[in-house]
Parts: sequence; structure tokens; C-alpha cells
Amino acid sequence: MQEILNKIYKWTELAGLKLDQDESLGESFGIDFIGSVKSNDFGYNIAIFKSEELIKLSTYYRFNENTFNVISKFKDKGFEFLSDIQLALLQMNLNYAFLDKNNPSDTQVDIKDIEIENLESIEISKTIYFDGFNKNLYYDTIESIVHAAQVITLLFKKLDMKNLV
Repeated sequence: MQEILNKIYKWTELAGLKLDQDESLGESFGIDFIGSVKSNDFGYNIAIFKSEELIKLSTYYRFNENTFNVISKFKDKGFEFLSDIQLALLQMNLNYAFLDKNNPSDTQVDIKDIEIENLESIEISKTIYFDGFNKNLYYDTIESIVHAAQVITLLFKKLDMKNLV
């Protein structure tokens, strides 16, 4: 695990970014390493599970007040919007979970179980296993999760534009 972590630190530094470790969360969730990388344009999290020999890279798409106004105004379109998000993320081969603002530990992957007005964010993630870990796969995965957040933004703009007419 340390060899992989050293590579991640090196690659992050070469990209002009900084990996910040968060020691407070790791032990409580059985995570051997947890950290985050932030830039002006994007951010992502890294969790390493040594016992499972995997790395989970993730980011969050957080809904803002404008999103809630549009979705609550057009609730049936809100479910269509969430279905479009699910479809896009599945096509991108990414994992996702809808997070409730009233109960952040309650994650849902099925939109029929979601109360749209309580939707806080979507966690977007992908897992890389130690045996296939390399620089290309690492950056390709980061690019995928960051692009997924951009896809959600575009889907929202499409929803918003449809309802202005």
C-alpha cells in the first residue's frame, strides 16, 4: 500500500496539486488512508483499503438552491432529471449514491426511494484495484469522475432551459 500511496503523492505533486490526508476518518470506517485533492476547478477524494487491495476515487456533485427551485417547481421533471443522471453515470461505468441532506449517512441508489426536496448531493466514485494500478488508470479514473460532475451540470442546464419556455 505504501508504494501505491507514494506514487499518488508523486503524481499529484507533478500535476501541481496537493494531496491532504484526513486522519480523523480513516480508522472509524476501516480505511487505511483517506485524503483529498482540491484545485480551483475540481476536487476529489482518495480512500485506500489495504485489506481489500483497492483504491476508491470519488467526488461529490452538490445541489444548490437554484437546482432545488427548478426541481421542486417541476417535480415530475425532477425524477426525469435524476433518471438521466443515473443513465449517464451507468454509461460512464461509475458508481453513485444519492445523499439526503437530513440524513447524510442514508445513501440511496434507487430514485424511487429519494425525496427530491431532501437531496443534498450525489457521490460519484470508481474503484481501482492494486493489481491493475498505474498512472494512466489513475488519471483516467479522476478524469471520469470529474467529467461526470460536468455531465450532471449539463443535464441540469438542459432541464432548466426546457422549463423556461
